[in-house]
Amino acid sequence: MTRPVLVSMLALTSFAVSAWGQGTTIGTLSVVRQVEVTRTRATPELRDRVEREVATQGESVFDEQLIHTLKRSGAEVVFTNGNTLRLSDRTEAIVRPASVYLQSGKAWMQAGTSSLTMTTPTCSLTAKDATFEVIVGADNTRVYCYRGSVTLRRDSRSLVVKAGEFSGVTSRGTQVILDAATDTPGDQRPSDQGGSRNAWWADVARERGLLTLPGSSAGLAIRSSALTESLQAALNMPPPPEDLVKNPADKARLLALSQTSVVPAIERTLATDPTLTLSGYRQTFGGDDLSERFTLPGADLSFLRSHGIGNVGELFDALNAAGATFGVDLRSRRTAEATRSVYRPSAWQGPSNVRKPLFDGAVRSNSLILLGAAAAVALEGKVQTSDIAADAEAFGFTADPQGFGGRLRLYGSLGKTRYQFEGNALRILSGSNTQGYDALSVASMEREMSKDLTVFAGRRRFYSGPALLALNRSQLVGERYSALGASVNRSGMRTEAAWLYDSNPDVRGAQSGFVASSTRQVGGGTLGAQLLRVGSLNNGTGYTVSGSMALSPGANQMDAYGEIGVAPDKAGIVTLGLYFPWIYQASDLDVYVEYSSHEGLGSSTTLTASREMTGGANLRAFVGNGQRTLLKSNNFFGGVGLSYPLGRR
Repeated sequence: MTRPVLVSMLALTSFAVSAWGQGTTIGTLSVVRQVEVTRTRATPELRDRVEREVATQGESVFDEQLIHTLKRSGAEVVFTNGNTLRLSDRTEAIVRPASVYLQSGKAWMQAGTSSLTMTTPTCSLTAKDATFEVIVGADNTRVYCYRGSVTLRRDSRSLVVKAGEFSGVTSRGTQVILDAATDTPGDQRPSDQGGSRNAWWADVARERGLLTLPGSSAGLAIRSSALTESLQAALNMPPPPEDLVKNPADKARLLALSQTSVVPAIERTLATDPTLTLSGYRQTFGGDDLSERFTLPGADLSFLRSHGIGNVGELFDALNAAGATFGVDLRSRRTAEATRSVYRPSAWQGPSNVRKPLFDGAVRSNSLILLGAAAAVALEGKVQTSDIAADAEAFGFTADPQGFGGRLRLYGSLGKTRYQFEGNALRILSGSNTQGYDALSVASMEREMSKDLTVFAGRRRFYSGPALLALNRSQLVGERYSALGASVNRSGMRTEAAWLYDSNPDVRGAQSGFVASSTRQVGGGTLGAQLLRVGSLNNGTGYTVSGSMALSPGANQMDAYGEIGVAPDKAGIVTLGLYFPWIYQASDLDVYVEYSSHEGLGSSTTLTASREMTGGANLRAFVGNGQRTLLKSNNFFGGVGLSYPLGRR
């Protein structure tokens, strides 16, 4: 036998063995973060004894392949026969050309013209031209039908579940019960059917191919949680003005001497260096003695020093705390037209997550919501009480400072228009600013106009970029605004743009501006750009680029993320972070380290670890070092926080 013939026979034998081990290709796999698959065929009886490997985006799916999604992961299989299967996190399934065995977890199925069978440990389902969701628990199976109909079978009994209905099979002791079909409640209907639910399978569709947590829906949930936002607010809380300059007469004198002596001196310095910003001025000369930088009478110097103001940095702190700030021209780059600085009262109130007593713009946002609600009712007809859902949670933390609070959320739908109200309360118990803050922080509505386009109005969060904590205002678009805008999701790219009524969180009243952001998936991570125009600043336009990427993808994956650019006040801002998903997969412990920097507000580095506890509680511990606000020097900080859900209707 010649050598070429022998090589050919060996190749054919290898191909035949591979084909026997894997089976026929039946579709294509899309992954969201970490998904495991088998490389040999599996059966329900052998699923625990087959080897599993980390899947890659876009790989082929073969007959009798086992797919297992890990925590905060998802998968989508597009079959060659036109059917589509999506798996939520912690779900295990074995796929075949015309059937799926769902061992545990949640599956969403869109069946085409070919008949499909889905089997679970307690029942079987058949469907054709239907869309449905199946949830498998320890001893039960729930079925929600959204389009067409699904036939549910157990032994010799069967039940047809039609669109808008749900049913299931439950085991009670030794008795297995086939439940009757009932109407799907509003919080379980997908948004395109007028439900209040942001369905998990929509996230799988939007995020397929994404390997990183920061910048995903799961990362956004961490970023916008009550515990994250309250800790961020508390860590950035400046002392109230009366703690630094209490006497009104002294405050007036401070403002007067600053206007007559300090501002002109700063103007002269900035005029010699067009690239120098006010933040840069403070960083460069903040440690200089007052007498070195300014020509002040001896009485004024004594007055300032009697209030603990001995250098330029302390003077800036006192001015901000006393209710005054340098204005538009000093906060932006010098231009030929801007030859004179503006010095005016400020609405500096600390971190923008809280206001007392209510967010600026809340009344206007509520008016928009009421008008939108009236329009939705007129368009859609009556509203069912099942379309209204609510949840609440309480939180507390011991740190520098200490505090506690709560969040109440009301959400639902008016036809195909979704709405959300959210109220937050935060009480600071220790530190320099012991007072309470409350805010109707979210009051918005949105409506899906098409498959890819959603329009929105009201006061809502704008969190663009992959940050998980973002101290020091290091995230360009990380604020709540009253807005009118739209978002587009198409081909792995999300674009959002809005007109802002109150674009500057540091100034009261209306400052018309706009915000725009765009994020695209690239190589398993994200690449984004952000733009923010603040109406009350001269040339107050900020811009950043952001991104996330998976380092060493696989079982020991690590996520790197960051955002860098320029804030509207022309200060440089930077956020850099590392997240460790392999620790979460092994222990349910989120661990991430994040560096946040704003040229005028300082920088800090924080290490955070949090864990979801029984019943939905979240326990979090953190340590850090750095300058957390304009009014604090570099220092070490740390603490522990706990949030706990109070119930859901």
